[in-house]
Amino acid sequence: MEQKQLHELLYQMLETEMGGVQVYETALRCVQNEDLKEEWEEYLEHTQEHVEIVRGIFEKLRLDPDAQTPGRKVVHHIGESLVKAMKMALEAGDPAAAELVAAECIVSAETKDHLNWELLGYAMKKAKGEVAQALKEAHDKVEDQEDEHLYHTKGWSRELWIDALGMPAVLPPPEEEKDVKTAIGAARAKMARASGPPEAAELVAAECVVHAETKDHLNWELIGQVVEKLSGAQKKTLKEAYEEVEEQEDEHLYHSTGWARELWIQSLGLPAVLPPPEEEKHVKTAIGAARAEQSVKSR
Repeated sequence: MEQKQLHELLYQMLETEMGGVQVYETALRCVQNEDLKEEWEEYLEHTQEHVEIVRGIFEKLRLDPDAQTPGRKVVHHIGESLVKAMKMALEAGDPAAAELVAAECIVSAETKDHLNWELLGYAMKKAKGEVAQALKEAHDKVEDQEDEHLYHTKGWSRELWIDALGMPAVLPPPEEEKDVKTAIGAARAKMARASGPPEAAELVAAECVVHAETKDHLNWELIGQVVEKLSGAQKKTLKEAYEEVEEQEDEHLYHSTGWARELWIQSLGLPAVLPPPEEEKHVKTAIGAARAEQSVKSR
């Protein structure tokens, strides 16, 4: 395994968790729903604990937690941008809109955070000795919480948007009620991986595409919900647009997520599947994406 890239991952993990504390603190200024407020308060406590857990890895591996890398600086910039976005929403004076922005910002932050811990899981299987032990201890403490943070918040973001559109929403969302902590579970609740190490810029680009497509995919999912409630010319216009775009948006999100994961795994010096399973299987559904991810985890 490439030790330099493992260290890069750890620096990005620490910065992600530190930025996550600020994201949750700002989001709590935006939240309106009491159930969501309680959940984000819990997730803020988790994230504060995660900062210390990652710092523990740094201490065991004798790394400098204050050292800066180009990738860490990018992560810091993204975190600051999410906080700034929420502050802009608050200043606009629409509490419900600010809550929606906060939910989407947390989904963006938790998407990167979840990827970090997933990659650490791959790395710990290839590491040896004290390094393997340090990674495993941290991963075992955090994994389930990171799954919960991502899947539950994605559910909240979807349902808050549906509510804002004036349609019947499930609040708390199904992900919350079913205590979803797996990708397959999240998909079900929603529905009732070239050789050589990639350049750092390619990794950043892949993650940025995933961030952008997460929002884009949500937009079109919501349009699909709206179409079912409309009639006449308005319904016809939206339905035609939705049917032209729907499968492409599914492909963009699920395939890009697979590419980001596999490029990171390759950069860590681990066996990567490139193109990723999502590409090879031509995945266009959430369950298909979850199954592709499970096939990767079983290697």
